[in-house]
Amino acid sequence: MIALFLLLVIVVGVLLLWQPAWLPKISRQQTAARVTQAANKIVATTKETVEKAGERLHIARAAPRVRPESATQADAELEQELGALTARASQLASELAHVKAELETRLGSRDAELVELSADIDARQAQQHNLQAEVEQLVAARNQLSADLDASRQNRGELEQSITARESELGELQTQLAQAQKNLAAANDQRAKLESNLAVANQQIAELGKNPITRLLNR
Repeated sequence: MIALFLLLVIVVGVLLLWQPAWLPKISRQQTAARVTQAANKIVATTKETVEKAGERLHIARAAPRVRPESATQADAELEQELGALTARASQLASELAHVKAELETRLGSRDAELVELSADIDARQAQQHNLQAEVEQLVAARNQLSADLDASRQNRGELEQSITARESELGELQTQLAQAQKNLAAANDQRAKLESNLAVANQQIAELGKNPITRLLNR
């Protein structure tokens, strides 16, 4: 029975250290608590067995010696059983100490892996925070560009309205210029006519100056 308890403790210790995929993950404190509980159970069982053997030996020694040879043989058997149990208890205590030492060593290795993993997690979290900050900066820059683009579109609309108004004014000025050019052409035609009439009049005056009667009148 004690051997079964010892085998059970060793199997549980190996499973807790190995922690296969089908076994739920537990912490170091839980592992130590379970191993300690199993060890205490083995020690209590061994102690109870030793005490019962001691009681049997005491009862056998206190009983009336009806058959001395049988009582002496029973005492010897009990003492032999008690010695064997004591040796077995010592062996179990030694094996338990060895299992505890191996468990502490493996748990220390797991602690080192846990520290390394925690540092890796912290580094990844810091990297994630940096990436998040960069993303926020990019989003702010995009929003600023969108605002600038909206302002540019608004300014473009105002410029287009101004250009349309200037084009309208230019059209009116072109219309006025065309009318002025027509008026200038008409004035040039009228001037040409007047110059032609003036030339005819000068010619007539010249012809009249050659007339003797006109000369007499001029004198």
